[in-house]
Amino acid sequence: MGLCFSGTTAATSQPVERFYCTFPGCTKSFCRAYSLKYHQYTHYDNAPFACPEPGCGKKFSHQSRLNRHLFSHHPDERSFPCDYPGCTKRFSQKCHLKIHQITHQRKRARLTNAAAPQPPPPGDTSDGFISDV
Repeated sequence: MGLCFSGTTAATSQPVERFYCTFPGCTKSFCRAYSLKYHQYTHYDNAPFACPEPGCGKKFSHQSRLNRHLFSHHPDERSFPCDYPGCTKRFSQKCHLKIHQITHQRKRARLTNAAAPQPPPPGDTSDGFISDV
């Protein structure tokens, strides 16, 4: 499972106690007690962070996941707009914008490749000019 160290580098630090999850079947362990506590929320249905939006009812084991979810209720607050010409999509997370931008890059590459002159087929020894003879 690896060791945890008390200092900034393994060379100058002493090994310290690991914190093991006691949930049946879980084999995870952590170097910090708070990391174990954070992890343990994932095993229980009584997630402590409930969405405050009326009628939603979703609950999350971590505050950060609730915060991310809240953007789904307020699409106008999505702070990562696509800057591709003509695209009006916006995203609540920068990673989702980056994934979306790949679709524009692929389209651009297909268009560029379609417009580029194609190389002659293998074994073709012609110079590309039409001969009258």
